[in-house]
Amino acid sequence: MSAFKSLITSDVILTPFKVNKSFAFQGASAFTASNAGIDRFFPTGSNNVVGVISIPSNLYGEYIKLNSVTVSTPNYTISDDGNGNMLSGSVKVGDIIYEHGIIILTNDGIEPEGDQGYGYVSYGAATYGTDDTTFINEFISTSDISFSFESTTTIYESQYKCTLRQNEFNFSQNPTIISGSSTDSTLYDFATGSYFTPYVTTVGMYNNANELIAVAKLAQPLPISQVTDTSILVNLDL
Repeated sequence: MSAFKSLITSDVILTPFKVNKSFAFQGASAFTASNAGIDRFFPTGSNNVVGVISIPSNLYGEYIKLNSVTVSTPNYTISDDGNGNMLSGSVKVGDIIYEHGIIILTNDGIEPEGDQGYGYVSYGAATYGTDDTTFINEFISTSDISFSFESTTTIYESQYKCTLRQNEFNFSQNPTIISGSSTDSTLYDFATGSYFTPYVTTVGMYNNANELIAVAKLAQPLPISQVTDTSILVNLDL
């Protein structure tokens, strides 16, 4: 048995908010499979090399969360600074487009972490190597690589305000208040006094066709007030 009451526009509040989900991949197979593509590099007109790391939109959602990207190989670790730059330490080595899930590596000849390595030489603030593609090629071709980031997606929380007036729903739907058979509908004495108050345990949400689409369970039974309105807030995340 159920009791119905229609909601009005002011009873419904729709609130959007952002949620994040963390992803971590280990090994080249995770990148070259359907999860993410990291096996692309392109020459430029100046004979330099550009490396591209592309993440499918079904993983990053609306955009990649700022300051959440880290890519590591045996010799290098790069991360984003939240402003669209990819850094190796404090050196910019490329760019990231958060909304499209694309990382573009453009800086060549970065020295390996902790060791300048054979064939590298520093001049001023710059570092030069014998192979301009060493840095980018390690991210493209190595099998020992790890990659982590956080996705961003908007979900919507609908809040429904179910208000029971003091003169509404003042009869229990619980069949245990009926004594004897269900045909004579004789109530127990405790359910006929003026002090008797029904308790709410469950709220069902129905569509316009009176089809049950959601059920909200209260943490504990809630007595319906006889002297003031009773409001129950139902939150539904979609």
